[in-house]
Amino acid sequence: MRANRILVIGGAENVEVREAIARRGYEIVAINFPEAIAVLEPHPSIVHAEGVDFSHAVRLVRRICEMHRQWNFAAIVAVCEFGRLPGALAAAQLGLPGATVKTVQNTKDKVRMRTILAQAGLGQVQFRKCDALAEAAEFLLAIGKPMILKPILGTGSDGVSRVASAPELHAAWEKCATARSFGGVLCEEFIDGEVVSVEGYSVGGTFVPAAITERVLNEQGQEIGHHQPAAISDALRDEVFAFTGKTVTALGITDGISHTEVKLSPDGPVFIETHTRNGGCRIPLLTRLSTGIDLADAQVAFALGEEVPLREAQRGVAAAVRFLPATRGIVTYVDLPEIDEEAGVIEAGAYVREGDVLSGRSSLLDRMAYVVTTARRANEACAKADAFLNAIEIVVEDVEEQLERTIA
Repeated sequence: MRANRILVIGGAENVEVREAIARRGYEIVAINFPEAIAVLEPHPSIVHAEGVDFSHAVRLVRRICEMHRQWNFAAIVAVCEFGRLPGALAAAQLGLPGATVKTVQNTKDKVRMRTILAQAGLGQVQFRKCDALAEAAEFLLAIGKPMILKPILGTGSDGVSRVASAPELHAAWEKCATARSFGGVLCEEFIDGEVVSVEGYSVGGTFVPAAITERVLNEQGQEIGHHQPAAISDALRDEVFAFTGKTVTALGITDGISHTEVKLSPDGPVFIETHTRNGGCRIPLLTRLSTGIDLADAQVAFALGEEVPLREAQRGVAAAVRFLPATRGIVTYVDLPEIDEEAGVIEAGAYVREGDVLSGRSSLLDRMAYVVTTARRANEACAKADAFLNAIEIVVEDVEEQLERTIA
């Protein structure tokens, strides 16, 4: 029986991934968190969708193998961070192409990642795995400067804090411990500079850079947007690309896509972390619009074991995405303006519905809406996105106040 189905882990709603699969004549079997499956819109390419528990990797791999016997997968495409390791484990067990388990572990475990780079002569920051609050306090005192406290297996900035003094440690430690994906605590020295991400892929050990993405933070430090191209010099761009190629290769990414976060410090680019997946936040769409390189298509191609050509990025339009961060409470009203592609509003949507309860965490996992725009220049695309975001109407009421009215 021909293998005509692809398992998509955490991201069947991603338009670019769906189109890349459909172009090849495959259907999709989707797995994700139950709450994500509950709101997944029906689509002709999706023949089965199932909620799973990502907290038990062995059990999940077993379930994927059971599904393979029923659906006969040609490939496994792990779109979300939580699906990378179980996807790699299942692919290895089933003899399917894709990133190796070792490579995924090298990039998912942040302590392992830092250790490998240090051994390769690419270590740049002081770091320490801390098993107790007292160890984190000792590290903070030893480096004599602010530090970043983060979950070792974390994703989406969930549980990450900047700590400048001992009194801030307890709250940061508690926030880290309650992250959706934890794995322990990593402390790293804080480096000044703007954070950008590098989108690209590798073929036979050759790194192919596609784009550098700038991010936007609000006053609370929440990530509320991205845009391309980055407003940096050609010389710095080339330095960042060359630096990224060395780090991803050292971590074992020789064939596959990568999404790498880099800090532009006064002393040059400093590695933060990398992943064997595309960036979230609609970054693959921004990259395709601004460079012509379809990294979602490349991700599917690598998963199928197809040959991926070396391509040079082309100068396209500028593109931006903006997000509306969540506040704590219950959603009581949602209304978005109409999309106008001719005016450069390419895509928009709401992540919440009336009745949803929001935690208000400072996390990429807790947002209310988004918009993608294009223009000739990045600042123009950003202005369009901000204007659209300001026109969105989402009402979030305090939980206790609504309960009081209900009781009354």
